[in-house]
Amino acid sequence: MASALQEALKAEHAAVYGYGVLGARLRGAAQANARTVWDDHRAQRDELISRLAAMGVRAVAAAPVYRLPVRPSSGRTAAQLAAVLEREVVTAYAGLAGAPDPALRTMAAREMQQAMTRSVRWQAMAGTGRVTGPSSAFPGLPGGSLDPAPEPGGSGG
Repeated sequence: MASALQEALKAEHAAVYGYGVLGARLRGAAQANARTVWDDHRAQRDELISRLAAMGVRAVAAAPVYRLPVRPSSGRTAAQLAAVLEREVVTAYAGLAGAPDPALRTMAAREMQQAMTRSVRWQAMAGTGRVTGPSSAFPGLPGGSLDPAPEPGGSGG
């Protein structure tokens, strides 16, 4: 589970960085919302670091800079970036959804739900004309991993 926690932590580090950048392009209620979400990601980052420390695992450090998938040059592009960051958080927490520890599963489900909700809201704010959810029912799983296995010795029919 340490590697899944580390992946979630990497996404939280990236979100904290990204919100720090995009917040400067927002105004009014959107900027206040971004500040609240930034604080939420910082708190979740700290929670993940604490969980890893409790396991005796050294947490992955934040990078000094992140390559952002959208360059926030306006309020609209800042909202687009926020939506992408949140979708990346959803994907990162998918690795914890099957954790044997019920507390980790609950945390993963909560964080995925919150991130997807935020992503949809940011997309609407960006006014891109399309608001989408995850591209898969199980984000983060490799393609084909849910394909049914062929029946042994049979033709499948």
